[in-house]
Amino acid sequence: MSITDKQMAYLALVNQRKNCTMCDPAQCELINPSQALNGRFDTNEIGHWTEWQGSLDAKMMVVGQDWGDFNTLEKQEGVCNVDNSSTNRALIQLLNIAGVDIDESTAKNKHAVLLD
Repeated sequence: MSITDKQMAYLALVNQRKNCTMCDPAQCELINPSQALNGRFDTNEIGHWTEWQGSLDAKMMVVGQDWGDFNTLEKQEGVCNVDNSSTNRALIQLLNIAGVDIDESTAKNKHAVLLD
């Protein structure tokens, strides 16, 4: 798949996620960030995890259950604080064991716009 095809497919997934209304907040605890607080803490990625180490050409993909609950998203204003995240520190350790070189300094700033 060419990079242009990947970018188009990725944008389609982002748009589908942003427009998804399958989860009724009255019936479950999942909240689409694009539809809460007028999208104040939404992202232009698949999700907030993508902003951490996202790459359309990644050799390894880690799929997380969720980024956190909406109260955490709101408290952190949509930005993960790597230094205070035990989940991110654990992921860094596990990925290092698997031979993927990630440390906390790259984890904070490594993400470049996926669609340059």
